[in-house]
Amino acid sequence: MPYYPANRKYEMENIVPVRVAFNRKTEPELVERIEREERKSTYLKRLVREDVEREKKKGQRE
Repeated sequence: MPYYPANRKYEMENIVPVRVAFNRKTEPELVERIEREERKSTYLKRLVREDVEREKKKGQRE
């Protein structure tokens, strides 16, 4: 699939790349858990969304 200049412009304006590294020696339980996921980005996005919802609910209670 060709990569067009419009793709780059779109990505620059709309996409936030995030890289997360897990250390096999110091965080083996995290490595084991994330490796079970077929779609790692979907899993991480779900966790972040759940955290955002928790924060919203906490803010409403205060």
